[in-house]
Amino acid sequence: MSSSDDVITVKVKSLRHPQATELRLRKNQTVLEVKRAVGELLEAGDNYVRLIASGRMLAPDSALVEQFCPPLQDGSYLHAAVTAKPSPGLLQRAAAAAAARPPPGDEEDLDPASLRGFDRLRLRDFGRAEVLALRSYFRRQLREHGEQLGGRGDGESAREFQHRVEEHWVGPDPEPPDPNRDP
Repeated sequence: MSSSDDVITVKVKSLRHPQATELRLRKNQTVLEVKRAVGELLEAGDNYVRLIASGRMLAPDSALVEQFCPPLQDGSYLHAAVTAKPSPGLLQRAAAAAAARPPPGDEEDLDPASLRGFDRLRLRDFGRAEVLALRSYFRRQLREHGEQLGGRGDGESAREFQHRVEEHWVGPDPEPPDPNRDP
């Protein structure tokens, strides 16, 4: 590895490995190289690895770690979703089905304080259909994670429980980028 400024240490979590494991990365590594390193770390075998950091999926595979905004830094969390390889078109079908549903209201009326769980991704330029597609795709993993959390609490609605599970699964929301800070 080159200079120490080009290397960061991130914390990797997944459903099967809820305790964070540290992984050293070079900022000039591609997402695909990071997915392979995480796959080895988590013994994922031939399974598909998706990485989420700061509420954003790391994609495309050809992108460099240093290109992400907000950037990955020492101590950043990477959530690894390790699943069987999806059938072709699964996410497209889920997104199309979600897009066919009527929207809850005007996109301009989003209240950031009211968004919880995966809905927070709407503040990071995810559309409603994309959020619903993610929920659909990760339904089994979220259900398992909810069971690990002990299920619904007394008086907790199904929606509140869903949001709590999603927030816990993805990890803490990072501070919003400061528009006055130089990159």
